[in-house]
Amino acid sequence: MWLLCNGKLQTKDKLLQWSVVDNDNYVLCGGNESVHHLFFSCEFSSQIWRKMLYTNNFHIPGSCDQELQKIYADDVGNDFPRRLFKLVFSSAVYVIWRERNQRIFQQKCVELDCIVACITRIVRNRIDMWRGVPKTKKNWLLYIEWGFSISIFEH
Repeated sequence: MWLLCNGKLQTKDKLLQWSVVDNDNYVLCGGNESVHHLFFSCEFSSQIWRKMLYTNNFHIPGSCDQELQKIYADDVGNDFPRRLFKLVFSSAVYVIWRERNQRIFQQKCVELDCIVACITRIVRNRIDMWRGVPKTKKNWLLYIEWGFSISIFEH
């Protein structure tokens, strides 16, 4: 996330400017690879966002800058749903970047449903370690939808 937040991801549009590569074709869809395209406007990543966020009553990200401003605003939204959204967002970014790299450097492709399952597994494993989540209706619905451990709630 640090690389993304600080504009340091070495996407092909940057590498092309530095003459490191001869094209900026994105391996997942054939479009021009940039941070915005890679994580937000590409149909591949858009499908991931729809499956991960929209189905969980979160909004679909608009752009990297907008989302990072919302996510890392000063103490705004530190409740469970907001913390869950931050975790889903960062996990999805990580897995999309990893999939991009595997396709480029190892010529390995993972199906979209497997990618979504991987993100879900990462999120569940992290959340299952949390404790002290208030038992509100909204939190309970997220618990049911995601299948977290009951031990996350305060007793």
